[in-house]
Amino acid sequence: MSASEALEHLDAEYRPPVAQGDLYRAAREKPWAVAIIDGHFEHVPAVWHKEILWALTHGIQVYGAASMGALRAAELARYGMIGVGRVFHDLLEGRLEDDDEVAVAEAISPGGVATASVAMVDIRATLEAARSAQVIDEAAQRTLLGLAKATFYAERSYARLLADAEGAGFAPKNLAPLRAWLPQGQVAQKRSDAIELLTRIAAERASAAPFVAKFHFERTDMWHKLESSLRSPSACGGTPCDPAGTAVEALLDDAGSYRELETRALIRALVSEIARFEGAVEAPAAVEAAAVHFRSERGLLDTKTLAAWLAARSWAPETFVAAMQDDARLARLQLLLQDEVAEQLTNELQRDPRWPRLFERALYKNELLARHGVSDPDPNDPRLSLAVAEQALSDLDLSLPAAASPAARTRLILREAWFRRLT
Repeated sequence: MSASEALEHLDAEYRPPVAQGDLYRAAREKPWAVAIIDGHFEHVPAVWHKEILWALTHGIQVYGAASMGALRAAELARYGMIGVGRVFHDLLEGRLEDDDEVAVAEAISPGGVATASVAMVDIRATLEAARSAQVIDEAAQRTLLGLAKATFYAERSYARLLADAEGAGFAPKNLAPLRAWLPQGQVAQKRSDAIELLTRIAAERASAAPFVAKFHFERTDMWHKLESSLRSPSACGGTPCDPAGTAVEALLDDAGSYRELETRALIRALVSEIARFEGAVEAPAAVEAAAVHFRSERGLLDTKTLAAWLAARSWAPETFVAAMQDDARLARLQLLLQDEVAEQLTNELQRDPRWPRLFERALYKNELLARHGVSDPDPNDPRLSLAVAEQALSDLDLSLPAAASPAARTRLILREAWFRRLT
């Protein structure tokens, strides 16, 4: 089936038969779904199960049918991959077990990749149809199936099957009805399954929600090796496959900014992993609050300004929504883990080379504030109002804990402002 024929059933992007790494690359483009029909094997590594699992954990629904897609869907159905069609169901339920049932030889033609043999599943469906049409009887069907199954997958064809049948003792007159029936009676089961798959996706697309994985994706050493090989410049014509490569190069002249951004990116990646593992979905109100906070901080209060900001960064609206979901999730986790964060903050500070100086400063600060009776400053103290303290520290661009309560933030601001005034 050509891509133009497939487009009649589903408006989608069609790519050549999948090989190892292709599904991973496609999933990094963040489509809502990926479907596998045909796939390479034998001469190149086949699409890896881990690629499919990785896509599923990233909210991408993966479908499969007909050929390699049916094989992988039967193997990964329990993890959420959706299989479609007769071939898939026969594999899932154990009526078929061998990979060679869907395998065909490929031939390179001016129009692309063409098949040079007939799949065993197509031969099975064809012989079943021939018996139903009373072209052959059950005994002949069984014998012909055995002959086809014994033939190497790349050499299977109806001409070869008829020749082998004559060699096995079938009388030519008994094969004549089948020979005459085959040109019009052949069943293309893989094609039928592929069309069923495209039709189903077209029907489900409008109401599809992001897939939520119910399993933990294990990042094994082999997976890291595959990711590294697929993201290397040599795998992408000399340029980094990873879009983050652009950010790395843009920040080479500012190592401090890169380290800060890398740490923030790591936190977001971990938050996303936790969400996928939990299957958590943030409340719409929390996402809206995160969006309001984000837009207020950047002056993106009207729709036009926000649209220009997104366009300048090549962000699609759905990318912005996903980012706000991450912000809402991060805010929830900050509140939930504030005690653990405080403990880890102490550990990190003690590892920092500035620790001795900062520790001495903290001791001196406590002593000085206590001596002047402002260890726990009053926000209404006329000598140093909260507004004046906030402005003074704002001018210094002082960072404050994001998860601190309003009262705790007020106390931190006033204590630091008093300390700076007294010193």
